[in-house]
Amino acid sequence: MSVTNNLIGKTLSNRYEILRQLGEGGMGKVYLAKDKRFGEPVVVKVPTMEAGDKDLKDRFIQEIKSLRKLQHAHIVPISDCGEIEGIPFLVLRYLSGGSLRDRITDAQGFYKPMPLEGLNQWLLQIASALDFIHTKNWVHRDLKPDNILFDEAGNPYLADFGIAKALEGAPMGVKTTMGAFIGTPQYMAPEMHLGKSIGPRADQFGLAVLVYEALAGKIPFAGATPTAIFVEVMQGKAKPIHELVPGIPLEKSNALMKGITKEPKNRYGSCLEFANAVTGSMLAKGTSQAGSEKPLRPAIAGTRAETQKKPDIPGTRIETPSKPGILGTMIEKPPKIGIKPINVETRIEPSGVNAPVVKKTEIKHSRVPVGLVVGAIMLFVVVIAIVALSTKGTKPEIQDEKVVKNTEEEGHQARLKQEEDARAKKTKLARLKQEEEMKAQQMELARLKQEEEAKAKQIELARLKQEEEAKIEAFASIEKEMVLIPAGKFKMGSPVSEEGRDDYETQHEVTLTKPFYMGKYEVTQDQWEVVMGNNPSDTKGTRLPVTDVSWNDCQEFIKKLNQKTNGGYRLPTEAEWEYACRAGTSTAYSYGFRLTKSDANISGSSTKAVGSYKANGFGLYDMHGNVWEWCEDWFGNYPLGSVTDPKGPVVGENRVGRGGAFKLENSNARSSGRAGDSPTSNKDRVGFRLARKADIKTAVAPIEPKPDPTVAIPAPQNLLVAPFSEAKAKEVQKTVAKSLQKEVAEKVDLGKGVKLEMVLIPAGKFKMGSPASEEGRADDEVLHDVTISKLYYMSKYEVMQDQWQAVMGDNPSFIKGGNFPITRVSWEDCQEFIKKLNAITNASYRLPTEAEWEYACRAGTSTAYSFGDSLTKGDANIGGSRIKVVGSYKPNAFGLYDMHGNVWEWCENWKAGYPAGAVTDPNGPELGTNRVLRGGSFGDYVSSARSSIRNFGSPSNRSNFSPTYRFDAVGFRLARTP
Repeated sequence: MSVTNNLIGKTLSNRYEILRQLGEGGMGKVYLAKDKRFGEPVVVKVPTMEAGDKDLKDRFIQEIKSLRKLQHAHIVPISDCGEIEGIPFLVLRYLSGGSLRDRITDAQGFYKPMPLEGLNQWLLQIASALDFIHTKNWVHRDLKPDNILFDEAGNPYLADFGIAKALEGAPMGVKTTMGAFIGTPQYMAPEMHLGKSIGPRADQFGLAVLVYEALAGKIPFAGATPTAIFVEVMQGKAKPIHELVPGIPLEKSNALMKGITKEPKNRYGSCLEFANAVTGSMLAKGTSQAGSEKPLRPAIAGTRAETQKKPDIPGTRIETPSKPGILGTMIEKPPKIGIKPINVETRIEPSGVNAPVVKKTEIKHSRVPVGLVVGAIMLFVVVIAIVALSTKGTKPEIQDEKVVKNTEEEGHQARLKQEEDARAKKTKLARLKQEEEMKAQQMELARLKQEEEAKAKQIELARLKQEEEAKIEAFASIEKEMVLIPAGKFKMGSPVSEEGRDDYETQHEVTLTKPFYMGKYEVTQDQWEVVMGNNPSDTKGTRLPVTDVSWNDCQEFIKKLNQKTNGGYRLPTEAEWEYACRAGTSTAYSYGFRLTKSDANISGSSTKAVGSYKANGFGLYDMHGNVWEWCEDWFGNYPLGSVTDPKGPVVGENRVGRGGAFKLENSNARSSGRAGDSPTSNKDRVGFRLARKADIKTAVAPIEPKPDPTVAIPAPQNLLVAPFSEAKAKEVQKTVAKSLQKEVAEKVDLGKGVKLEMVLIPAGKFKMGSPASEEGRADDEVLHDVTISKLYYMSKYEVMQDQWQAVMGDNPSFIKGGNFPITRVSWEDCQEFIKKLNAITNASYRLPTEAEWEYACRAGTSTAYSFGDSLTKGDANIGGSRIKVVGSYKPNAFGLYDMHGNVWEWCENWKAGYPAGAVTDPNGPELGTNRVLRGGSFGDYVSSARSSIRNFGSPSNRSNFSPTYRFDAVGFRLARTP
C-alpha cells in the first residue's frame, strides 16, 4: 500500500501532523509537518512504495543510517524516524531559507547567475561537509543545487543522503552499473557513468558542476536525454567559465575547470582544497574536522592563514638550485673538499602531461688528509709550469687548443639537440598513445551503448510479449469465469423478522424470465488493468477485487470490454444480483441465518483475493462481504406486488450497491442488504461483478427486449462536408447549438474564479491525412475519408495551469503561469486529471480522438495549416524558445486557439497506421505501445505544426512516446461528449 498519496491531515507517531506537501523526488515525497510536542515545523520524508517493497525500503533506511552517522554543522540534522503501515519515515529539521536552486533561478525557472563573491556564502561550508563525510568513508553521489539548503540565517546545509554510499573501512571506491543512474546524470562524474570505482573526487566533480551552473547559469555537460548527457560528460569539453562570465580571474577559472576534468587524479586532493582555490580563501588555522565544528568562513584580509601544500600533480615543474650540464648536473658552487656532503636537486623540463618528477640526488664527498692535499697542489703547479714553458711561443699549438674548445662546444650543442629531439619524440609518442587510448575509449563507449540498446530492446520485446500474453489470459479468464444462472422465481427483500433489516427491503415476488451469466468472482485488478490500462485500487494485488471505481467507471470498463470481445457484458440488475446471491435460499444469508468470518470477508481491515471462501449454491464466490458491488439500477422503493424482470426506477440520484464489504458488520452483507451512492462515487470498499445475456430458451416465456436506440447521423444540412468556409462553420455551429438549446461556447466553473471554456464542434466529413505533394509530409499520413457522425465539444484553449491546479492541487510545469498551458504531463496524468474533473463536474470529459482533433484543427480547410499552405510566426508560437499564454494568436474557423504550435497535445488513440478506405468515427487500435501527439510545439520546425502531423519531434526525429512520457513541450486539450 502506498501511503504517501493520502498523508495530508494525518498524524504520524501521535506527534507529527502532516500539513502540506513540499516536494517530490525519485524515492518519495517530502511534507511540511507540525511537531505537536514542541509546536515547531519539521520536515517529514516518506518513500513512495508498497509496504512489501523490500528493496526501496532498504534504500530509504540507508538514508536514515547515513544521517545518523554523519553529524556535522552543515549537514541537515535528523531529529526522529518511525514507521507507518510498514513504511519508514524520516523527520528532519525544517530549513526555511530555500535551496541553492531557488537562489540561482527566478520564479519562472529562468537562471539568475550568482556573482563570484556569492560563493563565499556557502561553498566552503558545503566543501567542509563533503570532506567530513569522506573522512568517514562515505560518498554523497547526488550533488545538485536542490540538495543544498539554507536556514533562515543563510547558513548552508548538505541534504538528501538517499543514495550516499558507505565503504566501512574498504578502499574509497563504489561500483555502480553502467546505465543505472544512481544520481543525477548531468552532475555525475565520468567514473560514475562508466560504473567504475568512485571516491571523494566524484563528489568534487559534482560540486564543481553546480558551482559552474551557479556562476554561468547553464550546465557544463547538458543533453536532451540520459544518453546525450552521458556522451557529453565522457567526450564533451566545457567552455572555460571566464569566457562565459567576464570578470572572473583566470586563476579561479582554471581552478573551477580543474574540478570537472575527466580523470579523477587530475582534480584536487579534496573538496575544500577545490573550494579554497575557486574562492581564493584559505582554511582557518586550527579548524576541526569533528561533527561539532563551527561553519568554515573565508580567510579575512590581514588574518593569518596556513599556506596550502601544492598537490603532487604529474607534469608540475619542479624548481631546483641546479643547472643542466653536458654530462649531468653542473653545480653552481662546487663543494669544498673535507666538508659535509650536501644535497642538490636535479632540474628537468617536463616532456608532457605525465612527465615524471625527478627526485633529489645526493652527492657525497670523503675527507682527505691536509698534507696529501698540499702535496698534490704543489705537484699540480709544477706540472703546469713545465707545460707552459715548453709551449711558450708556439702559435700553432695555441690554435689547436681553440680547435679543441670549439669541438667541445659543438659536442655540447649536439648533445643538447639530441636531448631535445628525444624529448620531442617522447612527447609525440605520448600524444599518439593518448589519441589511441581516446579512440579505443570511444569505440568501447560505442560498443557499450550498442549493447545497452540491444539489451533494452530485448527487454522491451520480452515485456511486450509478457503483457500481451497476460492480456490474452485475462480476457480468457473473464470469459471462463462466467456462471450460467437459470431463469426462475423468488421472494426478493426480507421478512419483518429478519435481524438488521431496513424498511426499504419490502418483500415481494419476482420472476426472472431469462437465464443470464454472472461473474464467478468480483472483477479483479488484473482484469481491470488489461482493459483500462491502469489500476485505481488503493490496496493492490492482481487477484484482489478492483476497488475505488465509480458506477460510471464500471460503464467505461464494460464499454471497452465489449469493444474488445463483442461479448454483451453489463452490470447485473438488482433483482438478478439478489436471485444469484440467494441461490435458492430464503434465509438472511445463502449459508443460513448466521454468517461468520470463516464464511466471508467481513469486519476486517482489507480486501482479500477473490475465491478465498466457499462458493454459494450457484458456484458464485464472495457474494457476501469483501466489497460492495454496483448494480445497474437506480436506488428506489420496491413495488408492492409481484413483478417480472424488474429494472428499478427510470431516473434517480443514487445507484444500487449490494453485498456489504470487508469493513462492515454481518447485517450489511445479508442477501437482501441494499445501499445507494452517487454514480461518481469511488471508495476503497466498492467494486463490481459482471453479468451477460444468455441466448438459451427457457420454460418461462421470455419478454422481448426493447431495441437499443441507434445513433442517428445528423441531417444532411447539419453535416459539414469539407472544404467549407468560416461563415458556414459558424452558421452550422449556431444551428446545432440552438436545436440542443445550448450555447456554441460553454463555460464551466472549476471554483476560485477558474473557468473551462468548451466550443461545440458539429458532425462532419473531411479528408484526413495529407496529399503526397505537401511539404514536410510523412509516409504515415495516408489521405482517406473520415466521417465524424456525432457532435462533440472541444476546449477552446489548451488546458491551462490554473485549471490543472484547481483540479489536481499541484503544478508540474517547468515555466509557470496561470494562463500558460500545463506541461510536463504524461498521457496517464491526463487520464487522472479527467477522472477527477468528471467527479467534480459529473460530466464526461475525455481526450479527443486523433480524427476529432484533426477535424477540429482543419475547421473546413484542406491546406497544410488551418490558415493556408504556409504558417508564419505571426500565426502561431512556432520556432521559438518557450511557451506562451494561451490565446496569443488568432483562432481557427471553429473558434479554437493554438491548434498549431505552443505545445504538443495528447490524443486518446494508440499510434498506428491509417486504414486504406473511408471510415466513420475511427478510434485507433485497441492495443499499442505509444499514444498519439498532435499540433507541434514552440521549439519545432513549422512543418511539425501541420494539421496532419501525427508524430512528436522534427521530421528527422519522428517518434511517438509512451503514455508515461513527460516533457516541457507536451500538454493537452479536452473533448466532451454532450
